[in-house]
Amino acid sequence: MDKAPSGELDYDLVPVWFWLKAGKPDPKTEAFLKECRMNAKVFLFATHGAAKGSDHAREAMEYAVSLLNGANVIGTYSCQGEVNPKVLEKAKQKDSPPPWLHEADDAVGHPDGKDIAELKAALKKAL
Repeated sequence: MDKAPSGELDYDLVPVWFWLKAGKPDPKTEAFLKECRMNAKVFLFATHGAAKGSDHAREAMEYAVSLLNGANVIGTYSCQGEVNPKVLEKAKQKDSPPPWLHEADDAVGHPDGKDIAELKAALKKAL
């Protein structure tokens, strides 16, 4: 879906997957979430280099939820996702490295089968 749904459209469920960038949804997803004006059920799924359940990941998901003005967020799921090596190199070069950098090695190979099974369970529970 390239355009954000409006209140005029009838959706039963809008699942939104995104990756984190600087503690927020990636720029395209952030813009998408800001534009959403609907009453549909929304399920958010995020991947990130930070540890699962970390403050960084939790606060980013809370921010994503806050962007959905009036949408019914029925659930969220967040897990580590492998970070592009070029992004890691850039992050290591920064004067103030991001808080998740020391956790990025654990993200290699994720999302994996276990993550996908947990995602399916979270979505099933939300529905």
